Amino acid sequence: MTTEWSTSGDGSDASVEIDLGAGQQIAGVESITRSMADGTAITTSYWVTIDAGDRPAPFDAGSPADNRFQAIEASGRLVRFEAADTTGGNSGAVEIRVSHPRDEATAQGSVDGDESGARPSPERDDPAAQIEPRDRLSSASRVR
Repeated sequence: MTTEWSTSGDGSDASVEIDLGAGQQIAGVESITRSMADGTAITTSYWVTIDAGDRPAPFDAGSPADNRFQAIEASGRLVRFEAADTTGGNSGAVEIRVSHPRDEATAQGSVDGDESGARPSPERDDPAAQIEPRDRLSSASRVR
């Protein structure tokens, strides 16, 4: 089954909120844009707000070929992705990711199918190096 999150013609007014269930440390986000054959539905940039806090400058959206991981330092429960700039139409994403540092003491034992709970030692000088697919708090992959 393949599905994507998309709006019904919202273009740059598109938004989606992910509830992590409880407050979590957040080390990064990714939004992988979707597209239509006619060139519409492409999100070129997006904003992220955590628990309705301040909205920083927009991030460049990723593509299947270049995810464009965005390192951030935040904590919260509600993560809202809002389209900043799109080509219009049924904008959305093929995948949205919220990631946490792998050395987080409260990390859950099973994320993305990993039952071991093992976490390798982080490379502390580079937040982006602290992220692996199994460390994603949320991967709203192909959800409509």
